[in-house]
Amino acid sequence: MLGSEMADFPTSAELLAFAISFVPGYLSLNIASFVVKGKTLDLPWLEKVILSYVWSLLIFLAVFIPLRIELNASSIATSLTTVSAFLVLAVSIVFGLMGAGLFYLALRSFDVLPRDVGRVLQRLGLGWLTGYYFEPASARYLRDLYASSGRNEVVIETQYGRTFRGTVAYLSIEPTLDVVLFGEPFLKELVGGKWETLEEYSILFPQGSIRTVQAIGRAQADE
Repeated sequence: MLGSEMADFPTSAELLAFAISFVPGYLSLNIASFVVKGKTLDLPWLEKVILSYVWSLLIFLAVFIPLRIELNASSIATSLTTVSAFLVLAVSIVFGLMGAGLFYLALRSFDVLPRDVGRVLQRLGLGWLTGYYFEPASARYLRDLYASSGRNEVVIETQYGRTFRGTVAYLSIEPTLDVVLFGEPFLKELVGGKWETLEEYSILFPQGSIRTVQAIGRAQADE
C-alpha cells in the first residue's frame, strides 16, 4: 500500500539525460559571456542552471529536428552517437557566438537608452526603465565620473585606510574594475584632516582595493 503511494524515482537513463542536457547550454552561455565580458557567466547558480537548461533545449532542437529524432529524456541519452555529439558541440559553439552578439547588442542598447529614448519612456509612464542597466551600479557610477572628469575630482578611500584625490585618467570595467587616478600635476592624500601633495602623479587602484568613491566639484576641491 505504501509502495503504491510513493512517487516513482527517476531511472538511471533519466538522470543521465538530466546531466547531459545541462552541458551544451552551460558551455554555450559561457562562450557568449567570455566573448563579450572576458569572463565566464557570473550569475547565481540557480539562474545559471535554469538558463543553461533552456539554452540546451534550443540546441538539442536545432540538432534533433533535422535528424528526425524525438526530443525526450530517453532519446537524449540513447541517441548521442559520435556524429550527433559532434553536431551538438558545433551547434553549442554557434549558439554561443550568436548569444554573444545578442548580449552585446542588449548591453549597448541599454547603455544608450537614457539618451535616445528616455523622453519616449517618460511619456509612456515607463521612465523608471532608464535607471536599469546590464552592469553593476559601481561600473555605471565610475563611467559617469570618467565622462565628467573635466568638472569633478574624485576622492578614493582604500581598504587600507588611505584617502586620495585626483582625476579619473583611465577606467577598466571588464574583466576587472580598475581605476587610475591622475593628479594635476600631483595627487593629494588626506593626512590628519588636510590634503597633502604627493610626489606621485598617478596611482592604479585595482579591484578589491577600493572602499568608497566620492565626487567633488573642482571649485570645492580648491577650497
